Amino acid sequence: MLRLLESTFRAITAGAVLCVLLVGVAAAQENVGIGTSTPDASALLDLTSSSKGFLAPRLSRVQRDQIVLPAKGLIIFNTTSNEFEFNSGTPQLPVWSRFISVNGGDSGNDFWSTKGNTIDAATNFLGSTNNAPLLLKTNNQTRLTITAGGMIESEDALRIKSNGLLLDGTTAPIQLNGDAGTAGDVLVSAGPGTTPLYTDSLALRGVSAGNLRATTSISSPTFTGPTTFTGAVTFTSLPQLPLEQYHFLIGNAADFAEPFSPGANGTVLGVQNGSPTWIDLAGAIRQQAWNIGGNDNPSSAILGNTATTGMRDLDIRAGNQTMLFLNGATRTINVQGSLNLQGAQSPLLLDGDAGQQNEILVSAGPGNTPQWTSFTSFPVWRLSGNAAIGPNDVLGTTDANDVRIATNGQVRLTVAQGTGNVSLTSLAGAAQASPSGASESVVVADANGTLRKRGKDALFALFGIVSGRYVNNTGNPQFSVVISLPANTTVDAQASITLTPEASTSVGITPFVVNGSRTSSTFTINFPGGLNPGEAINWMVMNP
Repeated sequence: MLRLLESTFRAITAGAVLCVLLVGVAAAQENVGIGTSTPDASALLDLTSSSKGFLAPRLSRVQRDQIVLPAKGLIIFNTTSNEFEFNSGTPQLPVWSRFISVNGGDSGNDFWSTKGNTIDAATNFLGSTNNAPLLLKTNNQTRLTITAGGMIESEDALRIKSNGLLLDGTTAPIQLNGDAGTAGDVLVSAGPGTTPLYTDSLALRGVSAGNLRATTSISSPTFTGPTTFTGAVTFTSLPQLPLEQYHFLIGNAADFAEPFSPGANGTVLGVQNGSPTWIDLAGAIRQQAWNIGGNDNPSSAILGNTATTGMRDLDIRAGNQTMLFLNGATRTINVQGSLNLQGAQSPLLLDGDAGQQNEILVSAGPGNTPQWTSFTSFPVWRLSGNAAIGPNDVLGTTDANDVRIATNGQVRLTVAQGTGNVSLTSLAGAAQASPSGASESVVVADANGTLRKRGKDALFALFGIVSGRYVNNTGNPQFSVVISLPANTTVDAQASITLTPEASTSVGITPFVVNGSRTSSTFTINFPGGLNPGEAINWMVMNP
């Protein structure tokens, strides 16, 4: 008690002296520098060092909660959760808030790191928790919006650069302004800046005839020879003109009508280089449009939205549901369904690399292609064991949960999170009533918590009991014997020593311990009648 009072007095005295010095310095220059003679003028306390850091008070969660009226803004280091905390509440109602962590610390992440995060898919997600949309931006411009109802909206086109577009399943249609068309319809462009549409037929749009007018009205005229109309002519009924079957009239280079013969079967009338011509529609479609069933001679390998302004996305659907959404603004591909690599020979290539067997896919951060990485480079405990384990590496939990070790689905060992007590399932239940065998031992813990196997003698020594047996192996009686205790055992000054002789005849005078002969490890026994050769004395020391 005196030592404690003395230590407390010294600590109070030292603290008072330090406060006087600091107050004196502060009064002289209004700020204090430790490690520097020129503290920064804006700092009340300037700590400067090239080899040391600032060590904040380290308290467990229990010790922290015992602080009386902690000031608002008070900072500590919580040794229970291994993180800095500050009081964001009031002294009367403190609220201990931890410093925000980005991709590190025992308490997990608070943000999505630009270098990727190790997440728990059951609890971590990117999005909102209220009835508000999620906005994705580049260059501070909204590029992609996920509405509160789950709709994905893009401000620009969706571009797929490689590997095509996969609509998985039979229920992912391509919708055009909400219309998935009717089975058998084809997709037809409506022109730049306009949403394409579904149709059940192909039509040539924009074909019209000029007005044919006449300055006078002629009723049922008959023209028997070549006739030229130099003005506008209007016919109230279709004139009967001599024309070969299935031919029709078309203006020639001299601006006169002349017969135009029909084309081959399957051709349609079109215009090439400004002149009407019969076109092989099937061949044109194979070259210009993508057919159901594929094209055998396409003029271009591009399938998608080539617009550079306005709607630049491409929504690929099956069963009227978006399966693949190509965002032309952000150049991202959003797969809405499951991605299935069919068969055993369909590797996933990352910049041409399929990785090595048992490697795992690791994100390289936004804008970068993921990489195949060996699992051995991750900070995990492997079934084959770990090398180069550091002093801070642990096997266990970092939160308020027990550690349980099981075999065959059964918990065998438990380390309690609150006390650190270790429980072995095999030791549960009632103790055995039968005595211990000669080969059995007990397990005890030292001051450091280290478990050690000890024999029965060590157990007796733990309770302060030390025993032994001395035999007179000489050829003469012995009247005084010095008994030495085994190593790491002692004889207390108040210890009780019991002596039991083993003799062939009755011992006439009882042996006794010589008064004053005790040391920390020895004591002397006197035998007034002598201890004959071959006789023994059993002794037992019981320390208080």
